Amino acid sequence: MLTHIDKEILINAYQIYRKGNLQKSRDAIHFLSFINSESNVRIYGTDNLEKNNILSPFLAGRGKTEIKPVSCKFSECKVEIDPDNPYQLFFLDVEDKGQREKLEKEIKYLLAFKDNYENVFEEFKSEPPITVDKDGNVDEYDELMLLKSWEQILPDLPITEIVISDPYILIDDEQLPLENNLFSLLTAIKTKYEIKSILVFTTIKDINELYSIRQKAQKIFGHKTICGFILFQEEEEQHDRHIITNYKHIKLGSSGRYFGKDGNINVKKKSSINTHSYYQKKHFQEASNTLNGLNKTLKGLQLKGKLPGFIKSRLLDYNNFSNNEKTQP
Repeated sequence: MLTHIDKEILINAYQIYRKGNLQKSRDAIHFLSFINSESNVRIYGTDNLEKNNILSPFLAGRGKTEIKPVSCKFSECKVEIDPDNPYQLFFLDVEDKGQREKLEKEIKYLLAFKDNYENVFEEFKSEPPITVDKDGNVDEYDELMLLKSWEQILPDLPITEIVISDPYILIDDEQLPLENNLFSLLTAIKTKYEIKSILVFTTIKDINELYSIRQKAQKIFGHKTICGFILFQEEEEQHDRHIITNYKHIKLGSSGRYFGKDGNINVKKKSSINTHSYYQKKHFQEASNTLNGLNKTLKGLQLKGKLPGFIKSRLLDYNNFSNNEKTQP
């Protein structure tokens, strides 16, 4: 991850931590910990971190993450945002309503300001556990949520790229129809996000069926979205079931086939859907490792001429931030 942050936001979080309110202090610690060691960081509004009593501690103990000061505030700099990097967050100190609206239109990433960054970060950090159970047996005091629709698993974040890996997601039968599973999931994604690219890595028994599936999926998203289906080769290891986005990695458990012909859950055994946020770099690295394997599949097929070159995703092309950082503010 790469986090752009005005120093005023960082100082504000530090002050909240020092005030001692238990819940707010705990939330501030999570935020400060993320800035301190879980993300590469650009701090705007300071040219020398070592001379700042509050900010200087963030120079130490960062491990492999980088921190770089920029002398001017973000809104006052001419910052060239790397368009190839989908893994970016912005926490900016801007009060003017017009300027904020301008930034919201220009920055197609997770963006927050001083008056809402705590809530935005909590949404980014959240990892809601979801249970898939036909009988709906969840204790009323349990934190787990029952899966009732695809919308539940989709984060409330500005997601622009999605990669799905599921060898069984194209299976269509009377009990678990594609209409209520794959196509319902794609429709939920289209409704919620401005998607630039969605790639589905999978298998299919009858290759002749793939054309109509592709056509219907592309119709859902429209011509401005790259929508591709990539078939695993027989000799390849087929990855577990995943939905990978700019900010979170969702593990689907058994498969992305849960809904029966009546639209209700139809599974033989209970399973879980687990969400992992990139607020911890270990989760980012795990997603990156999965994307590396999927990228080999994609590039291999393209080299053989079996897939056109326009089938691509920034998640695959820029999946290892530590080795691909291209621009410095």
